[in-house]
Amino acid sequence: MTSALLIALFLLINTTIAVLFKTIALGPGGSSYMALVLEPRFYFACILFAAQAAIWLAVLRRLPLSQAYPFTSLNVVITLAIAAFFFNESITLGNLLGAVVIMAGVWVIARGEH
Repeated sequence: MTSALLIALFLLINTTIAVLFKTIALGPGGSSYMALVLEPRFYFACILFAAQAAIWLAVLRRLPLSQAYPFTSLNVVITLAIAAFFFNESITLGNLLGAVVIMAGVWVIARGEH
């Protein structure tokens, strides 16, 4: 599996975990620790955390940390879009400008490695 595909998978899993936690928080027992213990989505998110860690280790075997880590910033951009689409959260001009800056920064860092 290529480094780019591993990073994409890492980002997908990270976003899925964020969405799972948000849906748990919005649920009827979102603020109760006992409800959390009984929530199957919580355990699925924990399994995804383990998978994400394994994927991140595979990325780090292939790339220097200074090259791989900036891609994790894309989680902010992806989660912003997911939050707006699935949870009807508003996106401000500041959010959009921040997302553009993040994407530009990742692009500059990625291009500098060639």
